[in-house]
Amino acid sequence: LDFFQVAIGPDGLANVVYAEDTTGPRHPEFARQASGPLALTNPVVGTCLPLPDLIALNLTSTNNQARQGQKIPLTVTIKNQGEATAAASNTGFYLDGKLIGQVGTGALSVNQSTTVTLTWDTSN
Repeated sequence: LDFFQVAIGPDGLANVVYAEDTTGPRHPEFARQASGPLALTNPVVGTCLPLPDLIALNLTSTNNQARQGQKIPLTVTIKNQGEATAAASNTGFYLDGKLIGQVGTGALSVNQSTTVTLTWDTSN
């Protein structure tokens, strides 16, 4: 569990924003300190908000033996397997850990997929 932000709202409630690196149902556990400077007198309640989860599927190319200097279309399907709509984003294409290009990807609702294509100039 990685904490990004803790803020006290106008209602006096603490809002915790976090990210985790697991998939599947999220069931965080919160504990409260009973005494001391950080003692909480109110019950601790946790609510998990649904999040998008984008995955890349079926990367294809029309030419698997490209020569340097050729332009090759690379196509991938992006799917939102999360529990909330994903805002528009960029899909990055990498070769040996180096970004070779990116393509804008529109918003995706839950379980929606889209196909994006990057024309990769192999001379770069």
